[in-house]
Amino acid sequence: MYTEFIHEYAELGHLTEIDTKNIGDTYFYLPHHPVIREKSETTRLRTVFDASAKSTSGLSINDLQMTGPNIQDSLFSILIRFRQYKYALSGDIEKMYRAVSLHQSDRDLQLILWRDSEDKPLQTLQLNTVTYGFSSASFLSTRCLWQVGEECENKFIKNIIQHDFYVDDLLTGSDSEKELSDIKDSVSEALAKADEGIEFRFSPAYAPHFGGLWEAGVKSAKFHISRILGKTHLTYEELSSLFTQVEAILNSRPLCPLSPSPDDYSPLTPAHFLIGRPFTSLPAPCLLEHNTNRLDRYERLEQYKQHFWQRWTKEYICELQQRTKWRVKCKDLQLNDLVLLKDDSPPLNWRLGRIEKLFPGSDGIPRVAEVATSRGIVRRALNKICLLPTPEDTTDS
Repeated sequence: MYTEFIHEYAELGHLTEIDTKNIGDTYFYLPHHPVIREKSETTRLRTVFDASAKSTSGLSINDLQMTGPNIQDSLFSILIRFRQYKYALSGDIEKMYRAVSLHQSDRDLQLILWRDSEDKPLQTLQLNTVTYGFSSASFLSTRCLWQVGEECENKFIKNIIQHDFYVDDLLTGSDSEKELSDIKDSVSEALAKADEGIEFRFSPAYAPHFGGLWEAGVKSAKFHISRILGKTHLTYEELSSLFTQVEAILNSRPLCPLSPSPDDYSPLTPAHFLIGRPFTSLPAPCLLEHNTNRLDRYERLEQYKQHFWQRWTKEYICELQQRTKWRVKCKDLQLNDLVLLKDDSPPLNWRLGRIEKLFPGSDGIPRVAEVATSRGIVRRALNKICLLPTPEDTTDS
């Protein structure tokens, strides 16, 4: 029975056999054993992974872990709400802990030894998912559940996922049978999306311009604030208030017309995506011409904000239509082209490599490439790649 359990674990991808040569410097072998309950009608076999077992250092892996806070409602409050509904709904997430994948760098802390029979050699198996028995397992699984609710567009279903689950058990209800059926379908649909995984997209190294508008916003805020404040000493509350006002200025910048109507003069701003409307505040008297030593601290903050607004409108807005670089189309890189990678070191130390893969943008023009070098494959923006001359280029010149 225990052998079947281990084989099922492997078939589901929850554990993998690894070579001991590939284990990192930090690792931990978990003691494990089965608990068989002959009289149980549901789960006859329970596997115990003992993360509280002491190692040779006198400490267990649970002694070294952070457990995380409790982010779910108390069972008492869930039961009180559960009793208020005319129709009740309860559910359970099947194998919730095993549905949460563990980061590759942490899997060496979840190793077990195994063999199917005494005449076979020992195997080193690596557990790939959050394992029950670790002190952090409860937080990791419930935090993933909370994130599923956070990404749910339906606020009603989001509230159910975040406040009506106790660990992996759902206790909720409704006064309408139809609404209860809709809740069941919507919660199931939201949880099913978690199986799709997460796709991470990163900007290449040495290419902050890939940040686009948000990078320009950060740069403009840092540039103007540092020149306005200089060496002025502000309290935490004053600095926080000033940053909030600067944020309101940046999020009030116009992006495009809000509607095609010629009578509508309201532009679409970043604030519309945050609160659904533009930021508004009562106008303050102009303090730009006043001496700083004649103002109180509140008026000084208002003066700093007005200075920021003045510089931002004069030095940033007027440059939006300018394009100071990359105005001439250059020759596109091709696969297997021999190139140099530009970095902060002297040119004689730049790495040599060949183009392995190109990543075109939405317009079909590649702007990022993977380059195979003597130190491995790296990803760089094309403006950090120098194409070496080819025989064809020499002939043409």
